Formats: sequence, structure tokens, C-alpha cells
Amino acid sequence: MKITGNYTALITPFKRNGDIDFNKLEELVDFQLNNGTDGLVVLGATGEAHLLDGYEKRKIMQLVVKKVNKRVPIIAGLTETSTEAAIAEAHARFIDGADALLVCAPSYVKPTQSGIIKHFLKLAEHSYIPIIIYNNPSRTGVNIDFSTMQQLSSRINIIGVKEASTDFNHICKVATLANDTFSLICGNDEFLLPLLSLGATASISVIGNIMPDLVHDVIETFPTSPKQAAETYKYFKPLFDSLALAPNPVGIKYIMQRLDMIKATMKLPLCLPDRKVRSKISKNLDLLLKS
Repeated sequence: MKITGNYTALITPFKRNGDIDFNKLEELVDFQLNNGTDGLVVLGATGEAHLLDGYEKRKIMQLVVKKVNKRVPIIAGLTETSTEAAIAEAHARFIDGADALLVCAPSYVKPTQSGIIKHFLKLAEHSYIPIIIYNNPSRTGVNIDFSTMQQLSSRINIIGVKEASTDFNHICKVATLANDTFSLICGNDEFLLPLLSLGATASISVIGNIMPDLVHDVIETFPTSPKQAAETYKYFKPLFDSLALAPNPVGIKYIMQRLDMIKATMKLPLCLPDRKVRSKISKNLDLLLKS
């Protein structure tokens, strides 16, 4: 399974009372399929997966899998910290119909690099579907070092890495591991062009929730016309600025509410930003809409 193009990190819409809005979720999946996304990432951080219970996760997966009907691949986020629980969740997502798993280093416990290697190897051994490593030190509290990534990248059932590190020297090293069986995937929208220049073939994109076609176009165009890709990329700039103003997915949900796509309801402790931040987001969005 080669990961290419835009994989939208799908938000989870909620009703005012905190229940999942399944009708709205179905609309969002339709929007993605009708606007050129290459795949979907469900139950990731953007989908507030850490705030969902097992029943909610399963119902979301079942709806998305049924609606997509194999038209694009579906990657499921895996949120469990212990290796045993992660294996159980991997089996559940396979049964639900996911095509691959997106897996962070175990959060909070701050494992050693040796522990991270053992975690991923055991999970890869027991998972029935491929694994994509997700390196996001700002959320997990630990970086997956290059030497660790080097060992894991050669494993048959580990097919790529979503890099969300802000250490560009580290990313440059990891980029040397990319090949036909191990994909480099952009994990921060604002780093898309630099990572494409290093050999990334895909993006797991938050911005893709509102413009999957443009993210797809940047990725598809870059190999033959990097200048044209850069011009398209500039269109995103106000949105990048907006997303940085609040924790994910607060920014994108507020933007989607402004565009009448959803109500910006989230599970506590997530909530809308204060008036000053909302004003800045609205200003940036208005600049985008006028351009």
C-alpha cells in the first residue's frame, strides 16, 4: 500500500448535547469524496479520538467505511498507550474495515527508544493491516529518533511515517529512508512544500477538511511544476495562520463553522477560543475568501 496524495484528517462533528452528529459526518464524507481527496484518516487527533469511547469509535468507523465503500483508502488512528491495548484496538479497526493504522509513540509514559521499537515491532507482528508511524513529539512527549525510524522502516508491515516534528534537521534525515515501500508523509500543513522537496508523496492534512482538492493539486503538481505548486500553496497561507492560533481541531472546526459546514462543537476539555482569537481567525479566513 503506497500512500500518495491528500489524506484528509477528518474531524468528528458533534451535536450541541455532545452526541456525534452522524448525519453531518455522512455529509462530510460525501464532501471529501466529491472534492478529490485521495484517502481519509479517521479517529486521529483532528477527530478528537482521545475523547471518544470505544462505542463511538466503532460507530464512526462503521459509517465511514460503509459510505466510502472502498472508493478511497481509510486509515484509522490508534490511541491506546499500552502495547497490549494497542494490539486489541488494531484488531478492532481491522474488523471495522480500516485499510491501515496511524500509530503514535505511546504518549505520557515517555518510553525509551528501545521501548518504542519493541512497541511498534510487536504491534506490526500482530496487526492484520499495515502501520504508519506517527511522529508527533509535541503531543506524545517523546521524539522517535532517526536510528529508531531506520530500524522500523525496513519492517514489512510498517509502510511509512507521518512526520509532525518541527525539527527540520530530523525530518531531512528521516526523508532519506523514503522508498517504494516506506512513504514519507507530511504531518503539518505548513511544511507541505518543504517535505515534498524532500520526497514526501502524501499529506495527512487538517486543511483538507475544507479544500482537499487544492492539497491534492499541490502534491500532484509538485514533481513536474514546483513553481505552480507553490503558487497554489500560497492560497493556503491565511488558513495556516489561523490553525496555529488554537489547538487542533479547534481552529479547523471554527473555520468550518464560519463556512456553514458544521457547528463548532467539541468534547471537553476542548472548547472554542476566546473572542480575540476568533476575530483573528475570521480575519484570515476573510482574506482567503477574497483572494
